[in-house]
Amino acid sequence: MSNHLNKEIDVLADDAPMAAIQILSCLDLTTLKGDETEEELCGLIQASQTDYGPVASLCVYPQYVSFVAKNLPSTTTKVCTVANFPSGENISEATFTQIERSLHEGAHEIDVVFPYKAFLAGEVKQVEGFVKQCRKVCNQYVLKVILETGLFSHQPDIYKASQMLIDQGIDFIKTSTGKVNQGATQQAVETILSTISDFQASQKVGCKISGGVRSLDQAISYYQLIEKHFGKVWCQPQHVRFGASQLLNDIINHLEKTKK
Repeated sequence: MSNHLNKEIDVLADDAPMAAIQILSCLDLTTLKGDETEEELCGLIQASQTDYGPVASLCVYPQYVSFVAKNLPSTTTKVCTVANFPSGENISEATFTQIERSLHEGAHEIDVVFPYKAFLAGEVKQVEGFVKQCRKVCNQYVLKVILETGLFSHQPDIYKASQMLIDQGIDFIKTSTGKVNQGATQQAVETILSTISDFQASQKVGCKISGGVRSLDQAISYYQLIEKHFGKVWCQPQHVRFGASQLLNDIINHLEKTKK
């Protein structure tokens, strides 16, 4: 992390409780083990409604969407699920059917894995068609596309892929599935934000940072990158998300300590 960024974080630390609450409101609280029990899902639902406000969404596998949707109290928290996950290789009708079923069962937001292997192999038109169809199936619902940036060797490829997603009208560009060794990085997020800035004048396309974000300090470093590009007012759930399973605990612990 650069000295400049460290200084920015030190400044923000003076107002850390406000930053923590803002990040909490942008959190997609996630569990993607695949063997969750109903008791665990109920615990996730309960955890999502904090004393400092609700998280943005709960992200679970498709088989749990119906249960979460039925048991989530009336709240601003959305139900999120994944598709073409985690490999990004199922670019067939089966993925579109999965998305349709998830929306029918109560999902509000879909995180679909970008066919990154096909894209990096030069099959751009095929990938573009897949993304276009995902956008059509999701209709008015929120569509987040996971690039899996940790498997991109070159930043220009992240830039090109992000440009494609912006052109197809997706709602969020997401860094990672959290299922590969390399999750989100400062460099990858910087590239995504730069692409949004270059190709989306109205800045309607958001950024979701996911994969290895476990602490409030990490989240704040990304928060600062976002603020640098678009200003503090842009750091709202309609533009920014943090996908994580452990981050909420660190945020709550920090906020509780500041009360003492």
